[in-house]
Amino acid sequence: MKFENPEITTSKIETTERTRERLRELQPLLKPLLENESEKLRGRGFPVGADGRLLPEEYKGIYRPEEITNDLRKVRLLESKYREEEGKPIGDLLEVAKTLAFNRFWFGGRLIAVRASKYDDYFNGVDEIIFDAETFQSLAAIDTTVNPLSSFGEEGKRETDKILKKSALGSENEIWSRNFPRRR
Repeated sequence: MKFENPEITTSKIETTERTRERLRELQPLLKPLLENESEKLRGRGFPVGADGRLLPEEYKGIYRPEEITNDLRKVRLLESKYREEEGKPIGDLLEVAKTLAFNRFWFGGRLIAVRASKYDDYFNGVDEIIFDAETFQSLAAIDTTVNPLSSFGEEGKRETDKILKKSALGSENEIWSRNFPRRR
């Protein structure tokens, strides 16, 4: 463990706490906007919940019901083991803001950002999926990493290298690589 300059660490922690407090104040303001966006996405045929996340339950025609049940059980188990992670409120708020901004301002509505299911978020490292709104073709998966006490350094480089390696190998996460369930 390094103890090079404790003042910087203390300063970063204090700044992070102030940032978290401000973000907590923003969350109630974004919730109705996200619910409205989710309603619009459902109207366009995207199976999302009020939180803008894909609903695994809607994939019954693609996955066996026991597979979906098992994935949902894994999510509940993981959530029951961990309290609020340090970067979680910041990460969630960033994901929500990114989804809202993407869908409102980019590409005239042709491309749609949808938050990944909790399973894909927790176990596959995918926060958001970009779809062509007309063809329902998945185009990209996005992972947003937030660590307020890090400058990303070596850890960030390792994560970036891991993602690029998966991408180069053509790796796809299951839930968004199969045919999208169209409900029109």
